[in-house]
Amino acid sequence: MIQRGREIKKPKFRPIGPFTLLAVVAACVVVYTNNRNGAPAIPRKTVDVAQAAPLWKPEPSLLLTLDLRPEQRTKIERYDADWRSYRDSVQREVGGIQSQVRTSPKSVPQLNSNLQGYAELSREFDRTREAIWQQAVKTLDKDQTARVAEWQKEGVK
Repeated sequence: MIQRGREIKKPKFRPIGPFTLLAVVAACVVVYTNNRNGAPAIPRKTVDVAQAAPLWKPEPSLLLTLDLRPEQRTKIERYDADWRSYRDSVQREVGGIQSQVRTSPKSVPQLNSNLQGYAELSREFDRTREAIWQQAVKTLDKDQTARVAEWQKEGVK
């Protein structure tokens, strides 16, 4: 076959290439290593849903329900105001990313770029929430901290 003065070689047809053969061998090994009951030979870690800790991402406003001294309340209210301001700005930024995704052409590189920004923003959001929460908890005394630990075990939101 000749195209524009150059010879182009036809690709060789190989019904079974090295990767296909490797995949078949790997599948045979997995099937062979199963025990007689059909369970995989490699034990898999299972998690009992009842034992899994509930997802708990508290905000400083939760601490305002405690019986606080005036100086504690003032500090926690300041942390809560900082958190709400940050949260609102991130929510606006997320709204902008969502509208970009909806209105921009849907090429894979553009979607990946938009989603990468969203993922990083999400990680930053969680780090900031945790840092502000830890600062607010530091204002509590021992009994109040113990009460918050109970809330965490109970999954209070």
